[in-house]
Amino acid sequence: MDYSLYPTIPVLIERSNLDQKWGFRLQGGADFRLPLSIKKIIPNTPSHNKLYPGDGLMFIDGQDVSTMKHEDAQYIMRNSLRLQLILRR
Repeated sequence: MDYSLYPTIPVLIERSNLDQKWGFRLQGGADFRLPLSIKKIIPNTPSHNKLYPGDGLMFIDGQDVSTMKHEDAQYIMRNSLRLQLILRR
C-alpha cells in the first residue's frame, strides 16, 4: 500500500505490566482482507485520548502491517509494554 497518500500520526502507548489492558479493540487484518484499524476505545485505559475509532494502523513498532494477519498484530501487542504506532487518521 502506498502510505505516502495519507498523513501519518505517531502515537506512543505504554502500560505498566502485561496484565493491564491496552484499552482498544482491533479489527481487520490480511486474513480478513481489511486494513487493520481501531474499532473501539475503552475509557480510562492507556489508549484513551490517544487512539480513536477508525484510526488505521500503518506500523506497529516499525513493522508494516499492510500484510499482517489479525492474530500476528495481537501477538505483538499482547507481549509489549510499549507500543509505537504509526496511524492514518
